[in-house]
Amino acid sequence: MASEQYLALAQVAEDTGVARTTLYSHIKRGNLKTKKVGFFTVVSAADAAAFKKKLKKVSFGGRTITVYQE
Repeated sequence: MASEQYLALAQVAEDTGVARTTLYSHIKRGNLKTKKVGFFTVVSAADAAAFKKKLKKVSFGGRTITVYQE
């Protein structure tokens, strides 16, 4: 039986290009599922991949931002 892999929020932030504080906003809105493991908040690799698929880079005025699209 294979165990599910989990990522720390810092890893998810690095992989997605989204700031950690912004990730907490997405968690609060229900866009990103998390699990508490002791003191740590972690995200399953599958949930992180699903979240990343819903992100889109948008450029305007010489700046590029990442937006979440449901």
